[in-house]
Amino acid sequence: MIFNNSNALKTSGSFIFSGTVCAKAHGCLSTEIIKEFWHNFTYTYSSLEIEESPELIFSVGKAEKLALDGDSYTINITPE
Repeated sequence: MIFNNSNALKTSGSFIFSGTVCAKAHGCLSTEIIKEFWHNFTYTYSSLEIEESPELIFSVGKAEKLALDGDSYTINITPE
């Protein structure tokens, strides 16, 4: 997947996920495929537990929900 958005603000940094990570996500994302993707994406250091939400979101931690402003989706990643 290639992400290219002219409005993207890019900063350097890294995030380490280990153990069980709790996410809040729409029910359509609460599948074994998503959990397996997360596990492999974190080089098997982390597993994913999903709390289902009626909102069409995928949220880990305390990242603020951003306004769409005409875009299809937003991505907000913070150290928290």
